Parts: sequence; structure tokens; C-alpha cells
Amino acid sequence: MTAPTKLKPLTRVFQWNGLEIPDPNARLNPEEVLKVLGTVHPELNNASIEGPSFQGDKEVYTLCTRLGTKG
Repeated sequence: MTAPTKLKPLTRVFQWNGLEIPDPNARLNPEEVLKVLGTVHPELNNASIEGPSFQGDKEVYTLCTRLGTKG
């Protein structure tokens, strides 16, 4: 008889500019998390989200900032 398989929950993280940012609130969807993070990092106010990708026990969302031109 084999041992029952135990499922381990994934940890959601957000990557941006070389930083791994922990999930501020697991109840929020990724777009809502982006709005929350935009209050701390204004550069993220116009960012997009890529993912998720799965790395080990992590669910990784990549935040991509959009560069704009002035004028």
C-alpha cells in the first residue's frame, strides 16, 4: 500500500525589477494586488501582469512596467 499524497499549497509571489514581493493579501486577485503595490511603488501604476508561472512551491506573477514618452 502506498502512502497518501499530501498536497502542499502554493505560495503566491510577485516579481518586479529583480525583487520578489510576497503576496500582501491572498484574497485579492492579481490585478487588485497590483493596485495595492502601486500605492507603495508608483512605477507599478501602469504595469501589466504576466503569469502565473510555477517554480517549485511558488506561483509567480511577473510585473512588467511600461515605459512611456512624455509629451
